[in-house]
Amino acid sequence: MKRKLLSKKSSSGFTLIELMIVVAIIGILVAIIIPTIQQKKGNGQRQGALLGVETKDSKSHQQSQEFHGFPVNDFADILSEQEEKEMEAFLFDYEKKTSIEIVIVTTATLNGLPIEEWSINWANKNGIGKKGKDNGLVIVIVPNQKKYRFETGYGLEGELPDSWLGSIGRKYFPPAFRKGDYASGINNALHAIVQKLGYDSPEERAAKQYLAREKAKENVKVISIGVIGIAVGGFLLFVFYKLIQFFTSYIAERKRKKELRARVFKELEGIKGFLNEKKQEVDKLSSLVKDVPNWVANSVDQVVINAHREMAQLNQLINEALSEVKNDPDTAQNLLGYSADNLKIDVITYIKKGQKALDEFARRRVIAGDDINKTAIVLNDIDTTLKQSMADGFRFPDLDSELANRLNALKKRFHEDDTGKKSQIMAIAKEAEILLGNAQADYEAIVSVVSDKKKIDEAIPLLKSRKMATKNDLEEARSVMSEIITQNPEDVWREVKQGLNLVPNELIEIEGLLSQAEKAGSMDEQKFTEALKYINNARHLIDNSDSVVQAVADLRNEIVEAKESYVQLLQKAKDRLESALKFADEKDVDLTIKRDPTKVGDPRMSLQEKIDMAKGQLDQAVEMSKAKSINWIALIAMLVLVVSLAAEVIRYSEADILAAEEERAKIEEERNDDDDDYYSSPMGYNSSSSSSSISTGGFGGGGGFGGGGATGGW
Repeated sequence: MKRKLLSKKSSSGFTLIELMIVVAIIGILVAIIIPTIQQKKGNGQRQGALLGVETKDSKSHQQSQEFHGFPVNDFADILSEQEEKEMEAFLFDYEKKTSIEIVIVTTATLNGLPIEEWSINWANKNGIGKKGKDNGLVIVIVPNQKKYRFETGYGLEGELPDSWLGSIGRKYFPPAFRKGDYASGINNALHAIVQKLGYDSPEERAAKQYLAREKAKENVKVISIGVIGIAVGGFLLFVFYKLIQFFTSYIAERKRKKELRARVFKELEGIKGFLNEKKQEVDKLSSLVKDVPNWVANSVDQVVINAHREMAQLNQLINEALSEVKNDPDTAQNLLGYSADNLKIDVITYIKKGQKALDEFARRRVIAGDDINKTAIVLNDIDTTLKQSMADGFRFPDLDSELANRLNALKKRFHEDDTGKKSQIMAIAKEAEILLGNAQADYEAIVSVVSDKKKIDEAIPLLKSRKMATKNDLEEARSVMSEIITQNPEDVWREVKQGLNLVPNELIEIEGLLSQAEKAGSMDEQKFTEALKYINNARHLIDNSDSVVQAVADLRNEIVEAKESYVQLLQKAKDRLESALKFADEKDVDLTIKRDPTKVGDPRMSLQEKIDMAKGQLDQAVEMSKAKSINWIALIAMLVLVVSLAAEVIRYSEADILAAEEERAKIEEERNDDDDDYYSSPMGYNSSSSSSSISTGGFGGGGGFGGGGATGGW
């Protein structure tokens, strides 16, 4: 159980030594390899590129257009003669100043090849760029396939990264090419590329590249020396650190053991105090079992035995720790750690179990006494209420007449029961609980009977009064219905008339139910539950009859309101539909697309379908208004639908018009931006001044390409 401190320190030290050795080796290797990588980088690129210049298969698919040394090769015929001359003049001039060859190639077909393969084959075949400099850039445009490609020579790959060329293509080509304005798209892209490359002469560019290479070599030397110095210094620092670590660890270990030894002694004193305290609690439990029944005493005795066993084990741990603490405090602390804590928890748990058993016994006695007292109170309430109710003529044949005798017997048993070994308190408490429940049920039954009688006596006169009022209202409702029938078609009043015809029979049935309720609820029969059922059925029928009579009045009011609002609503429907038709005639409104409904559950309809439906509903409403017998309610519903459909047409039309205006504004803004780019570019040259420069071609000096560039489409 002793801690192996020295072995752990040794393990940790070896791991750190290995780490420092690896760091030193890596530093030396980096210092040696970096210059070699820098020297071979250019050769590796050139060799890798030459391996993939052209394959036999790609040659068989190469396009037949011939290259005659001119920077603009419009094989797809997408540029005017003037645009082609201006571009060639600019590119010849730029090549003269910088030696960089930028070539434009448009082609109608790629002969089944990917644009990347076609462009690199064409560029390598025609040697765009100066030999030894590889400073060529080929821009391939395929209008039939809506694709374009920037193919970069080796010498320009560092200055024209693929990602940057991709962004230039996306910015200038698609907006112009979609409108067929190929010249402005190409000119804007050329302007951006020239700005990126600059106008340095070949000598200036070579000088800058030489300085950059020399600076890179110097940086490599500095880095190499620094890495070696860091590795050596790190190793020496590590050795010094390990020496210091050894002496500080030795001193720290002695100090730690001294402090640990003091903590162990303090913990031992705490455990001894704990044992003394818990011994007193266990002894108290042992003394209390003399005055409790056997079922409690047996449980407490077992708890006391278990607690004594755990405390004995704690004493043994104390003795073992005392024997180890002087020479090996770590072992002593381990002995008092997990095991001592668990034993202390066990002792506390056993003592709590014993106390819980004693508390449960005392609680049962309290509960039994409370239930007996509550039962006595309920029986007193029963006696008082029962005498008064029986004097009023109520009968209670189902009551338990033996409750009082059972309570007296239980009281006697409770007071005679002692707390010795033969206590019956558990059985007494259970019986007291049952007796209290029975007494409460009887009391509630008495109160319920009296309450039901009161409800019956209050409900019957009220329902009779309502029945008479409904009977009187029925005559007026019949008169109103006759008037509605003579002035309106049958589909308006049919359902209400059917309900009205049932009311007389319902009134007769109500009369019978109330008579049955009076008989069952009398003091002679005292069938109060049955009487309440009759009353509830009668109340339901009266409510139904009242609702039918009210429906007649509501129907008359609805018809009157429909007649009064017809003229105004008809004009509103016509005006709203006329406005909707004007909006629908706008060129930006799409009448065919299905629109989402305004209300959940309605079908998706086009604006034309909504217009046709609105027209049909309006025509049908006008025809219906000319009939002798008019369904005014249905007529108003049609006009409301017309107004709603017209409003939807207007709302969707306004949205279409607004969206179209925003799109046109956006296009106009993009066109203005493109025009600004064009007029700010260096393309404002005079074609006549360049006529002598383009009489013969001079591009194609043997430059090499290795696949660098960017591809896009529109």
